[in-house]
Amino acid sequence: MPDMQTPNEAGSTDKDIGQKAVAGWQDGKTAPKNQPIIAKIKGYPWSTMAVWSEASKAWCVTSHTVGLYEGVWNDDYLEHEYHFGCEIQLWQPMPTVPEGYLP
Repeated sequence: MPDMQTPNEAGSTDKDIGQKAVAGWQDGKTAPKNQPIIAKIKGYPWSTMAVWSEASKAWCVTSHTVGLYEGVWNDDYLEHEYHFGCEIQLWQPMPTVPEGYLP
């Protein structure tokens, strides 16, 4: 069995190739900058929502965060911040809302 972290001739690891083969995910280099997307960003343990900010020339990324509340790490919330130079490894379009749920 090959080492999953050993780069192949194209410079990608076998692990990367396996992730790109998952249905619905596309190469991060093709991520559109004209719509919100679901993104796998290098360094993040899960996928997240991202949208390109033309004004800031950066990806605005939504992150899941847990804060300390009354001595317990139980305050889950979402925040967003601009990531300058972040690497989107994979992306997919946001899902559409089924007919009948739109206003």
